Parts: sequence; C-alpha cells; structure tokens
Amino acid sequence: MALLIQEEKESLLETKLHMKVTISKPTKSAMQSGKKNKGWLITTNFDQTNRTIDQTMSWISADNTLSQLNYSFDSKENAIKFCEDSNYEYEVIEPKSSSFKSKSYTANFLK
Repeated sequence: MALLIQEEKESLLETKLHMKVTISKPTKSAMQSGKKNKGWLITTNFDQTNRTIDQTMSWISADNTLSQLNYSFDSKENAIKFCEDSNYEYEVIEPKSSSFKSKSYTANFLK
C-alpha cells in the first residue's frame, strides 16, 4: 500500500515538473467598455479526456487535479518568472491590439 502511494506521488511530481502552461491576457467581456487591463493569466494545457462522470451524483471528475489550476499576475514578466522558477514549459500568447476609429455623429449627415 505504501509503495503504491509513493508511486502515485512520484507520478504526480513528474507531471508537475513537465507541465506545459499558456500565458495569455484574457479578453474583456462584451459587457465591459473600459480599457483597464485585467492582467495576465496562466492556464494549464492538460488533456481533458481523463474525465469521468460519477454514477451517484452525476458530477464530472478528473484524474489530474492540476488541470484545474489558473494563476493570475499583474504583468507578463511576473508570469514568466513564476513559470521559470517552477520549471514549467510556457507559451506566451500576445493579445491582439484593437484599433479605435474616432467617429463623429455629424459625419453621417455631411455626405
């Protein structure tokens, strides 16, 4: 029994050491109009196929609880430093820049 628990701990540690994460900036929802930045988010890239449905409660459960981790940071540099300190492989996804075109109400009637 103790050997089985030790093997599970080693397997979990091996998974955590080779964890691949994505660093990205979340997009604002359609209900937000401001330009305040939300910071940077680290999400794990685990395979979602190991999920099972509990027969009693109909809850969805996963074998690997590390897939539920999300970290948020104020800057991209802090997120990268965290990944490097934790030995995570990371991919940075830069946000797309939005262009703002100033519009005038009177321009609708001048043409």
